[in-house]
Amino acid sequence: MLDLIILSLIFCLLLVLLKKKVNVGLSLIIASISLILFYTFSFEKIINSIHKTISDPNTIKLFLSLSLIRCLELVLRENNLLTKIMNDLKELVRNKKLIIISMPLVIGMLPSLGGAYFSAPMVDETTKDTNMPQEEKAFINYWFRHVWEPILPLYPGLLQHFHQ
Repeated sequence: MLDLIILSLIFCLLLVLLKKKVNVGLSLIIASISLILFYTFSFEKIINSIHKTISDPNTIKLFLSLSLIRCLELVLRENNLLTKIMNDLKELVRNKKLIIISMPLVIGMLPSLGGAYFSAPMVDETTKDTNMPQEEKAFINYWFRHVWEPILPLYPGLLQHFHQ
Protein backbone atom coordinates (compact mmCIF):
# COMPACT_ATOMS: atom_id res chain seq x y z
CA MET A 1 0.00 0.00 0.00
CA LEU A 2 2.87 2.35 0.83
CA ASP A 3 4.38 1.74 -2.62
CA LEU A 4 1.11 2.71 -4.27
CA ILE A 5 1.02 5.96 -2.30
CA ILE A 6 4.66 6.77 -3.14
CA LEU A 7 4.19 6.07 -6.84
CA SER A 8 0.96 8.10 -6.87
CA LEU A 9 2.76 11.04 -5.26
CA ILE A 10 5.58 10.87 -7.79
CA PHE A 11 3.09 10.61 -10.63
CA CYS A 12 1.26 13.68 -9.28
CA LEU A 13 4.60 15.51 -9.05
CA LEU A 14 5.24 14.65 -12.68
CA LEU A 15 1.81 15.92 -13.70
CA VAL A 16 2.32 19.18 -11.77
CA LEU A 17 5.70 19.74 -13.40
CA LEU A 18 4.27 19.13 -16.86
CA LYS A 19 1.30 21.40 -16.12
CA LYS A 20 3.76 24.15 -15.16
CA LYS A 21 5.40 23.68 -18.58
CA VAL A 22 8.65 22.22 -17.19
CA ASN A 23 10.59 20.43 -19.93
CA VAL A 24 9.48 16.80 -20.27
CA GLY A 25 13.03 15.44 -19.95
CA LEU A 26 13.73 17.50 -16.85
CA SER A 27 10.37 16.47 -15.35
CA LEU A 28 11.22 12.79 -15.88
CA ILE A 29 14.66 13.28 -14.32
CA ILE A 30 13.08 14.96 -11.27
CA ALA A 31 10.57 12.11 -10.97
CA SER A 32 13.41 9.57 -11.25
CA ILE A 33 15.41 11.34 -8.55
CA SER A 34 12.29 11.33 -6.38
CA LEU A 35 12.03 7.56 -6.83
CA ILE A 36 15.67 7.18 -5.87
CA LEU A 37 15.16 9.28 -2.74
CA PHE A 38 12.00 7.45 -1.65
CA TYR A 39 13.47 3.99 -2.18
CA THR A 40 17.05 4.86 -1.11
CA PHE A 41 18.93 3.11 -3.89
CA SER A 42 22.65 2.81 -3.37
CA PHE A 43 24.94 4.85 -5.58
CA GLU A 44 26.41 1.62 -6.96
CA LYS A 45 22.96 0.34 -7.92
CA ILE A 46 22.13 3.61 -9.69
CA ILE A 47 25.37 3.62 -11.70
CA ASN A 48 24.92 -0.06 -12.57
CA SER A 49 21.36 0.59 -13.78
CA ILE A 50 22.45 3.57 -15.90
CA HIS A 51 25.30 1.52 -17.40
CA LYS A 52 23.00 -1.39 -18.26
CA THR A 53 20.48 0.97 -19.86
CA ILE A 54 23.02 2.86 -21.96
CA SER A 55 24.87 -0.25 -23.12
CA ASP A 56 21.77 -2.33 -23.88
CA PRO A 57 21.62 -3.11 -27.63
CA ASN A 58 17.87 -2.41 -27.72
CA THR A 59 18.41 1.06 -26.27
CA ILE A 60 21.11 1.79 -28.84
CA LYS A 61 18.95 0.53 -31.72
CA LEU A 62 15.96 2.54 -30.53
CA PHE A 63 18.06 5.69 -30.14
CA LEU A 64 19.62 5.29 -33.60
CA SER A 65 16.29 4.47 -35.26
CA LEU A 66 14.52 7.47 -33.80
CA SER A 67 17.47 9.74 -34.57
CA LEU A 68 17.57 8.65 -38.21
CA ILE A 69 13.80 9.00 -38.56
CA ARG A 70 14.09 12.52 -37.16
CA CYS A 71 16.90 13.30 -39.64
CA LEU A 72 14.75 12.07 -42.53
CA GLU A 73 11.81 14.20 -41.37
CA LEU A 74 14.09 17.27 -41.12
CA VAL A 75 15.40 16.69 -44.65
CA LEU A 76 11.85 16.36 -45.95
CA ARG A 77 10.85 19.55 -44.15
CA GLU A 78 13.90 21.61 -45.19
CA ASN A 79 13.37 20.69 -48.83
CA ASN A 80 9.66 21.55 -48.53
CA LEU A 81 8.76 18.02 -49.55
CA LEU A 82 6.12 17.74 -46.81
CA THR A 83 4.46 20.89 -48.14
CA LYS A 84 4.62 19.56 -51.70
CA ILE A 85 3.10 16.26 -50.64
CA MET A 86 0.26 18.02 -48.85
CA ASN A 87 -0.33 20.42 -51.77
CA ASP A 88 -0.52 17.48 -54.19
CA LEU A 89 -2.96 15.74 -51.87
CA LYS A 90 -5.10 18.90 -51.70
CA GLU A 91 -5.32 18.89 -55.51
CA LEU A 92 -6.40 15.23 -55.57
CA VAL A 93 -8.83 15.32 -52.65
CA ARG A 94 -11.20 18.22 -52.16
CA ASN A 95 -12.58 17.20 -48.75
CA LYS A 96 -10.56 19.12 -46.11
CA LYS A 97 -11.40 16.70 -43.29
CA LEU A 98 -10.31 13.74 -45.38
CA ILE A 99 -7.02 15.46 -46.18
CA ILE A 100 -6.34 16.16 -42.50
CA ILE A 101 -6.84 12.52 -41.43
CA SER A 102 -5.34 10.88 -44.53
CA MET A 103 -1.66 11.09 -43.61
CA PRO A 104 -2.03 9.67 -40.10
CA LEU A 105 -4.19 6.89 -41.59
CA VAL A 106 -1.58 6.02 -44.23
CA ILE A 107 1.41 6.28 -41.91
CA GLY A 108 -0.46 4.26 -39.29
CA MET A 109 -0.62 1.34 -41.71
CA LEU A 110 3.15 1.05 -41.40
CA PRO A 111 4.00 -0.18 -37.90
CA SER A 112 7.23 1.73 -37.47
CA LEU A 113 9.16 3.71 -34.93
CA GLY A 114 8.56 7.41 -34.94
CA GLY A 115 5.48 7.51 -37.15
CA ALA A 116 4.44 10.71 -35.42
CA TYR A 117 7.57 12.41 -36.77
CA PHE A 118 6.03 12.11 -40.22
CA SER A 119 2.31 12.40 -39.64
CA ALA A 120 2.32 15.20 -37.04
CA PRO A 121 4.00 17.74 -39.35
CA MET A 122 1.61 16.74 -42.13
CA VAL A 123 -1.42 17.28 -39.91
CA ASP A 124 0.10 20.61 -38.90
CA GLU A 125 0.67 21.54 -42.55
CA THR A 126 -2.90 20.73 -43.57
CA THR A 127 -4.39 22.66 -40.66
CA LYS A 128 -2.16 25.73 -40.74
CA ASP A 129 -4.90 27.89 -42.31
CA THR A 130 -7.37 26.90 -39.56
CA ASN A 131 -7.59 27.97 -35.93
CA MET A 132 -7.53 24.35 -34.72
CA PRO A 133 -5.91 24.02 -31.26
CA GLN A 134 -2.68 22.01 -30.95
CA GLU A 135 -4.43 19.52 -28.67
CA GLU A 136 -6.98 18.70 -31.35
CA LYS A 137 -4.23 18.28 -33.95
CA ALA A 138 -2.39 15.93 -31.60
CA PHE A 139 -5.59 13.95 -31.00
CA ILE A 140 -6.28 13.61 -34.74
CA ASN A 141 -2.71 12.51 -35.37
CA TYR A 142 -2.72 9.97 -32.56
CA TRP A 143 -6.20 8.57 -33.13
CA PHE A 144 -6.01 8.07 -36.87
CA ARG A 145 -2.44 6.76 -36.79
CA HIS A 146 -3.37 4.05 -34.29
CA VAL A 147 -6.78 3.11 -35.66
CA TRP A 148 -5.25 0.11 -37.49
CA GLU A 149 -3.63 -1.58 -34.47
CA PRO A 150 -6.49 -3.94 -33.55
CA ILE A 151 -7.04 -5.18 -37.11
CA LEU A 152 -3.79 -4.91 -39.09
CA PRO A 153 -1.86 -8.20 -38.91
CA LEU A 154 1.52 -6.46 -39.13
CA TYR A 155 1.37 -5.06 -35.60
CA PRO A 156 3.54 -6.97 -33.10
CA GLY A 157 0.79 -7.28 -30.48
CA LEU A 158 -1.52 -8.96 -32.96
CA LEU A 159 1.26 -11.19 -34.30
CA GLN A 160 2.20 -12.26 -30.78
CA HIS A 161 -1.45 -13.03 -29.98
CA PHE A 162 -1.81 -15.39 -32.95
CA HIS A 163 1.64 -16.93 -32.48
CA GLN A 164 0.81 -18.27 -28.99
